[in-house]
Parts: sequence; structure tokens; C-alpha cells
Amino acid sequence: MSREFACLPTGIGSLPYTEPKQAVEQVLEYFEAMPFWPQLPRRDITEQMYVQFSEHLPGITLSLDQLFLDNNCDLISELENYYNRFLANDSTLFALTKDYVAGFYTLIETLENRTKPYWIKGQMTGPFSFGFNVSDINRHPIIYDEMMRDVLFKCFGLMAKWQIEKLQTVCDEVIFFFDEPWMQTLSNNALLHRDEILSHFVELLEPLEDKLIGLHCCGNVNWNLIIETGVSLISFDAYNFYNEFLLYGESLKEFFKRGGIFVWGIVPVQLDKLVGETSDSLLKLFTKLLERIHKLGIDIDTLLNQSLITSTCGAGLLNIKQAERVMALTVELSEQIREKYKLV
Repeated sequence: MSREFACLPTGIGSLPYTEPKQAVEQVLEYFEAMPFWPQLPRRDITEQMYVQFSEHLPGITLSLDQLFLDNNCDLISELENYYNRFLANDSTLFALTKDYVAGFYTLIETLENRTKPYWIKGQMTGPFSFGFNVSDINRHPIIYDEMMRDVLFKCFGLMAKWQIEKLQTVCDEVIFFFDEPWMQTLSNNALLHRDEILSHFVELLEPLEDKLIGLHCCGNVNWNLIIETGVSLISFDAYNFYNEFLLYGESLKEFFKRGGIFVWGIVPVQLDKLVGETSDSLLKLFTKLLERIHKLGIDIDTLLNQSLITSTCGAGLLNIKQAERVMALTVELSEQIREKYKLV
């Protein structure tokens, strides 16, 4: 499997559309070589970031637009059912339904009748971010419940496996990301030890075998920890946190030596910053940042070939016009980079 992505463009996930077909058509128009399935949080509450991946979790309930662990339910019975499904080692038992991932099914149905892309991208909320964001009825985040933490990592690994296998029916080459915006909190959290965190990631990645798995973290995180998880791609906010990213130079060099991929989140989705940028201004920024990484001792050609270009985060909070500008800038920037550095 080639890992020379040569700064191709792709997207993070969320978009402001409410119609799945419209969202998919726009994704395929902008990201022909590497489309992603659009998450549509404005379509329905079932597509909001944490609700979207809650279907198979025992005891997790949605009430008054709030997701929580219902301590008063028959949790033992639900856990027994869950572990029986897990032990069957059948990813189809963890399939997501159309009510929760309409854009996912629409993308697959659309690509069945079209020329296949070179790559396709899948994604889902990461288990740590889910566990920090969802609490029990006493407002204790479930990430601190040892039993529920075990459930999260087992379940999310099989949901990811199902998603990848489904995407491979329309494109052989799949990259997949866990979106972990809470990794900044995790990096500085004294209640979970480093070895424990890494052990959980080993469990998460185990059913995914040799797949290309990445972490998307759009904040100032401990990249040493992220790289130690063993993921193949790291999606970082190059626009807002580049100086902090460079502090991990030695780890970044080791990451590249083992074939790791940088996913440059360089097109801002923050509206106040987006309005002032063009593809030319972003190219200047990229060139400057590229040179600074090169000074760490990373070969520039290798760096370019082991890179993808995207936005700093999902565009689901923008309006449609703004989101389409983010997508257009991402594609334009990629094209200018590829032309400037003569990438094939």
C-alpha cells in the first residue's frame, strides 16, 4: 500500500448541510481523489458528535437532547448482551444505522455507480473524547468508570472496523480517523496514567490490524503521547498551534522514519480568521512551516509525500457558503502546493 499522499486534499467530517445527497455531491465535487463521508449535525440530533456513535453502548441514554449513562437501568443485562456481541468478533453486530450516519450510507450508494476515488476517508468520535463528554446521572464522566472505559474501547474498535470494511466495498484504499478533541485534557490528566492510556489505545487499534489509522486532535496536545499510540496519521491544527507542534521535534522525526503521515490542518474554520485568508496567503504560511519542520532534520521530499492538506477542524458550525469556502480553499491550496513542488 502506497503511503505517498503528496499533499492531496481531504476534509475532517462535519458539514452544515441537512440533506445527505447534497452534502455527498459537494464532497465529491471538491475532494475527488480522497472524499470523506459527511457528518451532518444540523440534520438531526442523532448526528451530533457524541450521539452519533452511541447506538451500541450499554446504559447510554438520550433524554432532553442530553446523552448520559443511566445508572438506574438494568445495566447488568445490557452489559451481558454487549459482551456476547463483542465475543462473537463480528463487526456487523456493531453496524451504525442510517438514522445516525445518513451521509455515510449516501456516499457509499453514490460511489457504487461512479468512478472509484484513489482513497476514501472514514472517521468517528474517539473513545476518550466520548468518555470525557458523557457522564452518569451523578455527572461523573464515564471515562473514569473502569467498566465503561473497557466497553468504550472494545465497542469503538469494532464500530471502526465495520465502517472500514463497508467503505472498502467502494474503494480498496481507506484511511480512518478517531476524532479526539479532548486529548488536550487527557494529556494533562492526573487520573489516568500514561501507560494506562497507551494500553487502551493498543486495545482500540487491535481489531484494525494493518489499516491506516489516524488521530485528529485540533488543540495543543502532547504529541509525544499521540505518536506513542502507534497511529499512522496525525491530524494537527497547523494554523493555530504550529509552534507548540514543533516542540516535539524528536518524536516527529521518529514518526516520519516509520512512515507516518502528517495531516496539515491549515485552512481555518474560525470565521474571524477564515475571512482574511486566501490560497496564496495559506501557501506562504505552509511554505514557512514546511521549512521549519525541514530544519528539524526531516527530508523535504519525504515530508511532502507523507502529507495531506485539510482544514483545522470540521465545518459543521459554519453556514453552507462558509463551509464551501473552506473546502474550496483546501483544494486550491493543495493544488498550489502540488504545482510548486512538482508533486505527482
